[in-house]
Amino acid sequence: MKKVFLILFICYSSFGFCQTNNNVKSFEFELFIGPIFSINYNNSEFTNVGGTFGLEGRYNLSQTPYSIGLNAKFAGFNRNYDNSNWENIKNINIGLAFDYNFRYWRHISLFTGAGLGISLLDDDRYSSISISPVLSREKTTLCFNPRLGAEFFKRIRLTTDINIIDAEHSFIGLNLGFVLGGGNRK
Repeated sequence: MKKVFLILFICYSSFGFCQTNNNVKSFEFELFIGPIFSINYNNSEFTNVGGTFGLEGRYNLSQTPYSIGLNAKFAGFNRNYDNSNWENIKNINIGLAFDYNFRYWRHISLFTGAGLGISLLDDDRYSSISISPVLSREKTTLCFNPRLGAEFFKRIRLTTDINIIDAEHSFIGLNLGFVLGGGNRK
């Protein structure tokens, strides 16, 4: 994990010297939705593909390629342990996001970034014998979220992110977002 943070630090500290052009509006909002895939199977037979949706408000810093934002998302997936036991995992992630934007082309903008926040977790374990949960756990923990993606025509964003929560709840997501606001300055 220390190596990942070192690589991210070296990459982000060198980005500031690469690009200084930023001719976009200051504020933008994004609504997104997409599938998620659990990273750790936790001794289960398989994990179903889950889903996520959320929103993010971003402020594009003037005359720099950086943007900061506030991100809120809901995510959930199911895990099957055998034919009679399964777990329904839901989480709400709220945090700050920091992006670097590569605006070299007119209609495509690449970006990379990371987020840091909290994750509100709710796990319910079910048995085929009982309709109600046989085990229910709730907890709050720290969430780290590195991501990269592309923005097309200043309106459509395709993002891949890794939500590192803990060994049991981390997942990879592929989000399709629609941007409101933003775009080029007039």
